[in-house]
Parts: sequence; structure tokens; C-alpha cells
Amino acid sequence: MHAPLKADNTVLVVVDMQEKFKPVIRGWDGVVDNVVKLVKGFKVLGVPVVHTEQYPKGLGRTVPKLSGELDGDPIEKLHFSCFGDDGFCQRLGELQRENIVLCGIEAHVCLLKTTLDALDRGYSVHYVLDGTSSRRPLDKEVAVERVIQAGAYTVTSEMVLFQLLDRSGTEEFTEISKLVK
Repeated sequence: MHAPLKADNTVLVVVDMQEKFKPVIRGWDGVVDNVVKLVKGFKVLGVPVVHTEQYPKGLGRTVPKLSGELDGDPIEKLHFSCFGDDGFCQRLGELQRENIVLCGIEAHVCLLKTTLDALDRGYSVHYVLDGTSSRRPLDKEVAVERVIQAGAYTVTSEMVLFQLLDRSGTEEFTEISKLVK
């Protein structure tokens, strides 16, 4: 079931934007820039952000450009799906949101598994195309096809921010406009 994106029914989930991925992920810098834009925009709009790290002992921490924008500690995980870890499930349960806006690494592994599990649990998933990537273009391409087949919505970072914003003429609109330019 589709719930329109609203500040009071949406959460941004940032998955595994960690140091060890930087040299191998296609378009890494652009993905980081778009995820930073999302995090800043969600803060302006008062929408919660949850972030994860996959096995940080081996893959490092969240990249500094992004970690400086994130509040709170990351949820450390070992499962590819965020839903495989109790801390993540508990945090989402506390937030009581219908929509998950999902971005991070890698499109065909952790984002795909998290999308499928979220859909199985009744969430609407908005999969941010310019906020994810994989090592190989084909992996991302097939992952995107798979999430669409499963019922997720594909969006861009700017699309999401303006859907949440809803109208111009507000202080939030001014701040979001600065972020996307």
C-alpha cells in the first residue's frame, strides 16, 4: 500500500556508506554528495535519519564527509538486510513510520535485501537511484529492476526532498532550494 511521503510518516535509512567502499564503488563521490544532500534536507524538514554500518571492523566507519552530518551512533550490523539486526528493527519500531527512503551501498546487496524485507513487512520503499551504486554497473541495473518488480518506488534525491516539502514559500523551501542548487 502506498503512503504519500510526508514528514510525519517517513524515515531516511542510510546504509553502509563506509570507507572501504570508496575505491571500488562506481560514482562514489556523486553518491556521497547526494546522500549528504538527503541527510541535510531531512534535518531541515525534521524527518528522522537512521544509518547503519556493515561490519565496521573490516569495512571501516562511515566516510567523514557524511558522518559529520549524521546524528547519533550508527547501527552496526552483520546481516546484509538491515532487518536482520534487532537494533535496526527496534529503532524503526520506535519511529512508527510507513515510508522508508533508502540509500547507500551496495545497490545489489544490502539495499536490495533491505528493500525486499521492508516490503515484506508492509513498508513503502522509496529507493534513491542517485544515492546508491555498486562496483559493477550491471549489478546496480539488475538490482533496480528487481526492486521495481517487488513494488518499491525509484526516486532521486531531489525528487524525495520536494515530495516531502510539498510547497514553496516557506523557510524549509528556501533551505532545500539551497541544497539542490
